[in-house]
Amino acid sequence: TVMNRAKLDAIARSSGWLALQPELFQDAVLGKASVVSFAARAYVFHTGDEPGGVYGVLSGGFGIYIAGRDSSVSLGHVLRAGRWFGYGPALTRVSRTLTFRTMEPSAAFFLPLAALDEIGSRNTDFMRRVCTMLAVAVDEAIATTVDLLIRRSDMRIAAILLRVTGVEDGIGPSEPEGYILTQTELAEMANVSRDVVNRTLARFKAQGWVALTYNRIAVRDPAALSGFASGNTAANKNGS
Repeated sequence: TVMNRAKLDAIARSSGWLALQPELFQDAVLGKASVVSFAARAYVFHTGDEPGGVYGVLSGGFGIYIAGRDSSVSLGHVLRAGRWFGYGPALTRVSRTLTFRTMEPSAAFFLPLAALDEIGSRNTDFMRRVCTMLAVAVDEAIATTVDLLIRRSDMRIAAILLRVTGVEDGIGPSEPEGYILTQTELAEMANVSRDVVNRTLARFKAQGWVALTYNRIAVRDPAALSGFASGNTAANKNGS
């Protein structure tokens, strides 16, 4: 279903970085932003690309791929509606340090560098609010690190599944069958084997916490999954 511009603006105003800003600043950003659509598994930009504008997720999911010490690139997180990305190089004018690729058909607001500069030049308060994008990025990086520090693999998988779907923020999948997310991708983000993910998801399914179809995962009971990830349920006693 194609949403009109008012509904798209409402998504951006209701969550994430832009929701934390005053209405006047929101108006300035959305007045300069255009809507861009991406096919599934499409690259938005690569590590090393020239700095460009910033993107605000409207629908679908945008995977963050991080280059390792050996130059390999791994999926680390998935951004859902309300999240913004691309702001590091936009503020520092260095080349892109991350790679972004869609997980499924997705849409986002795009704010070019020139528009970002114009907004920031209007007054010092606007520039400060542009820079708060980085504070939000730090919070997301900390959340990712906290999940990866969970020692038990099954609890870690539960925490990562909650984070990358955005289900705890009230973000639902575009299709009732669930979010497009392969077991291989979940294993990559949890730093475990695909077999471990397969066994863990089978247990979650038996508990009624998730539903599984081909390359899709639906979270049916976020509260139970969250309790398990936090170590607060009887099911934790049966983990690996």
